[in-house]
Amino acid sequence: MTVDRPLSSTEAKIRRGLVSALEAAPRPLTFRQLRTAYDGPEASEDLLRSLLNRAVIAGAVFPCAGDRFWHKDEKQLHLDTARALIQEKPRTKSELVRALGELDTGATEAWREQIFEELKESPGIHILPVLGNQRSHRLSCKPPRLEDYIDRARAEYKKAQAALTEAGYADADILRAICGVQIQAPPATQASDVRRQLLPARDEDDLDFQRDAAELLVFAWQDSQSLEARGILEDTLFSLGLDPVGKPGAVIDFDGRLQHCSGQLNPGQKVRVTQQGWQLRNARGQHLVAKACVEPVS
Repeated sequence: MTVDRPLSSTEAKIRRGLVSALEAAPRPLTFRQLRTAYDGPEASEDLLRSLLNRAVIAGAVFPCAGDRFWHKDEKQLHLDTARALIQEKPRTKSELVRALGELDTGATEAWREQIFEELKESPGIHILPVLGNQRSHRLSCKPPRLEDYIDRARAEYKKAQAALTEAGYADADILRAICGVQIQAPPATQASDVRRQLLPARDEDDLDFQRDAAELLVFAWQDSQSLEARGILEDTLFSLGLDPVGKPGAVIDFDGRLQHCSGQLNPGQKVRVTQQGWQLRNARGQHLVAKACVEPVS
């Protein structure tokens, strides 16, 4: 049967019977299941397959995972449902995969995991940073709220600092312990220059700790009102593998990925850096810890 040939009245009834069987099905059907559910005019297997193929081309039937067919686009249904779920609240991969399983379309867990991976690359989807006891990234329709991370990080840092201070540790020793830094003897030609150097991260736990420590120290740097304290913290941040983002006073083009402003700005608009941000470099690549603060140039 050629695809462009008009259907006979009998063929149209057969195709309608196939579509009706899929519309009545609660989940996608294999061809064998569809043939069993089909309740139209008698037809050979070849004719049923041919008319099913024409229904797919016409958009009346959708091919689904596992060589199945349905009157709905199974993949689009999962993507739309996933977007609705993360619109309600951020979700981890396991949470999203488990929730999508409730659609009960018969899709495998591995297939639903691919929905998460595809959604992760979609426009308007944000991957929230991992912090503290969290071990999995979450997807959200909204960018991460700095307050959510800063409040938790400050509380954890202050709690640890208070306990260690009470135990008799000096602030400098606490910072070194948090950051995993050690004092290395300088070259003889620069005896007055003592540089803190980062202990190499040995595994994923070390990298997690390094990231969390970087966030805590950046928040402490942002809160500090003392230039001397800021200088000490900056020295530690550099040693931890962080780079400044933006230079205070510099006039640059606005980039919302790296800069933050309390007002509304357009991409490329001229802005002045009022406070630099920080970006961590380690074996995982680059991780933006804090955006640079900017203001519009009038």
